[in-house]
Amino acid sequence: MKGAEMYHKIKTMRIKYSVRYTAKLLKISTGSVQKYSQMGLEEASSYLKRQKRRSQFDEARNFIEEKLEEFPNITATKLLRQVKAEYPNIKAKVRSFRNYIRSIRVKYRNKKSRNYHPVFNDILDGQVQVDPGECNISIDSSGSKMKVYFVSFVFSYSRIMYAHFQNRPYKTEDFIRAHLEAFRYFGGVAKEYVYDQTKLVVIKEKYREVWLNRRFQQFALKYEFLPIVCEGYDPESKGKVERSVRYIKEDFLYGDHFSDIESVRKASLVWLDKVANNRIHATTKRKPSEMFLEEKPFLNTRYYIKDIQNHRLVDKTGLISFEGNKYSVPILYQKKEVLIDKEKSILFIRDLESGKEIAKHSIPEVKGEFILNRNHYRDIRKSVAEITSEVSSLLSDINGHEKLIAKIKTDNPRIVRDQLKGLKELVIRYPSNYWNEAIPYLLSLPQIRTSIVAKILLSVNRKHQLNKIREMDSYNDKSVPKSSTLDRSLEFYMKGVKNVK
Repeated sequence: MKGAEMYHKIKTMRIKYSVRYTAKLLKISTGSVQKYSQMGLEEASSYLKRQKRRSQFDEARNFIEEKLEEFPNITATKLLRQVKAEYPNIKAKVRSFRNYIRSIRVKYRNKKSRNYHPVFNDILDGQVQVDPGECNISIDSSGSKMKVYFVSFVFSYSRIMYAHFQNRPYKTEDFIRAHLEAFRYFGGVAKEYVYDQTKLVVIKEKYREVWLNRRFQQFALKYEFLPIVCEGYDPESKGKVERSVRYIKEDFLYGDHFSDIESVRKASLVWLDKVANNRIHATTKRKPSEMFLEEKPFLNTRYYIKDIQNHRLVDKTGLISFEGNKYSVPILYQKKEVLIDKEKSILFIRDLESGKEIAKHSIPEVKGEFILNRNHYRDIRKSVAEITSEVSSLLSDINGHEKLIAKIKTDNPRIVRDQLKGLKELVIRYPSNYWNEAIPYLLSLPQIRTSIVAKILLSVNRKHQLNKIREMDSYNDKSVPKSSTLDRSLEFYMKGVKNVK
């Protein structure tokens, strides 16, 4: 019961009832009844104006001030979510909270210039705005910071959003990977994607003629979408100003602590589903997730699109993690992202762009296992048949080369590819006449490997080098003239002396 109403109730009831009985009926103290009973109307009005009504946010006052001191520019919406998480009894709406913190925020908030971000027409035609951003985030309460880089994707009609995060500046391949994740998150590819003049998309512009980054242009052609670039130095030429990057910074990144980039990514998916895409948008007055149902039929879904949760980053040792175990991936995919798909007790691993299967493993019942395929740690871009054909072609003028290749394959069935690749290197290194000498001896051995072939060829090479040295020595012996003083006897000189006499 409010103050003015309480005053009039007490005045009315005191005409008929005692102080004690009035207090009992109104469930207030006898002191309050006496105080109001003795006040005149003007005095009561003045008194009630001086009284400050207690707010349900008062119990969280210290928490609110601590947050505003650490994050002075945090939005009221986000701060209210944090307050309600700590104080579940608080049920007030954001407008009441915004009024409550207005006076508190003054002593903490810094002046901040406005950031402009472009948006487009509200037409249901499958158009997406793409904006890069960066932000320093808090690692822990000690004040440690880490810079994160991100790209936001916002549909022009529904305002549904996705954001890709990483801890390094974007290169073209990273930018493409961000698009692929967005395609999977939305379940398809839009008709148009609108960009600022970032070098990740545009090389140069003249007379509004745009030269696109070649790699990105190939990507756009493959996935059949049209890149649209706004005028240079004028992001507002896209249309209305959408604060997508600012919204991500203020409502998601700012005001929280993260441990690493992976924690940012995981938290972002929760934030997108529960907050960003589930809010009542200020412009449309509807939830983006609901409006997107009208926009989704316009997407191109012909490519293999998987849920965002079904991708993994292959580590530098060629392994991915899945449900407590490590699984090997072909060496070509190290430090790249792949798709995973579980069917019963089999884990399928697929190429990120094409969806082509690149590996599959049986899933063990126990945890902490390393499930490896030896072939994954070899370069499998060429088949065994292709390498065999190449080696055979290089040795085509050598007798017995086919028997040599067949014997190496028979004697080394588990490492055929590596043996043939090594044999190919030896063919390039040593001349044909060396092979003609080595092959008969090699075929006489009970078992051969490429390492043995290398040793035999090295021996042949040394033999040829020694023969050359011997030939040179022989030549030097024959080249000494018979008239040399070294070959003349003493008698030859004595005859010369006699002739002079």
